[in-house]
Amino acid sequence: MAIGLQVASVFRLWVIARDLTRQANGSGQITLSVLKQALAGFGVRYGRSHFNTLLRNGEGLFWNRDRERLYLHGYQRLSAQLTDLALLQNPDLVAENRPGGYEVYLCPTGSAEQWHAMCYAGWLASRHDPTVSRETLSRLFSRSADTLRKWERDHLQPYLQIRHNYAQCADTAHWPYPNLPAHTGSYAAQTREGVQLRLIWQLPNSYRTRRLRLHRHRGQGRKARRMSNHRLYLMIKAHRKTSSRSLFGFGETGSHRRMYFASARRLKQ
Repeated sequence: MAIGLQVASVFRLWVIARDLTRQANGSGQITLSVLKQALAGFGVRYGRSHFNTLLRNGEGLFWNRDRERLYLHGYQRLSAQLTDLALLQNPDLVAENRPGGYEVYLCPTGSAEQWHAMCYAGWLASRHDPTVSRETLSRLFSRSADTLRKWERDHLQPYLQIRHNYAQCADTAHWPYPNLPAHTGSYAAQTREGVQLRLIWQLPNSYRTRRLRLHRHRGQGRKARRMSNHRLYLMIKAHRKTSSRSLFGFGETGSHRRMYFASARRLKQ
């Protein structure tokens, strides 16, 4: 979500600062001098003007600060504020991508583009290696499909394996839907009955991440998800639009409508 909201660079500072405070006394406070030293250790180079700009952009959203110290916002508070910001700027970023999953260990080194690519891979890992279309990914990250391919090619070769899925149909009479996909192609297949013309089209890709470790506990993820759901429900209640309720999947009570269940027994309950 941070990439789509154009705050990924500020998010990197928050991630590094949060990890440093966790390794220290867990106070959520960090001095600017310690943060600068940590950035240099990770190979992240910012000039004074750029660094101060990032501090200003993150103030009130990722942290509060004085002249020498940052006071970091917690995960739940940050999730709620990012949800509010997404609802104002681009609701699609949060409609199908609410905070609250498992945390992923990411390497914050390198350029801004490399960090964006790592966040992209981390999102796929946190979603347990999904099968998802590039159109959906482009919408969630506010990046073109070409940009996503560049990330995968230039930065994510060791971390990401992509399987391209295809479907084919020998006879359109067997196709159960009214129309074929717009990107359908054709090819000549050699069969026992001779050469046949078959239709083929690409399905959403399957992504498998490697060398990315998820935290074994969800931690504050459940509370962050409930808080994000509540913010969405308040927005829906304020607008009173049936289309919005259908989009976000909320009932009148404010609880999120389950679209799937772990077992038939849960469904009956």
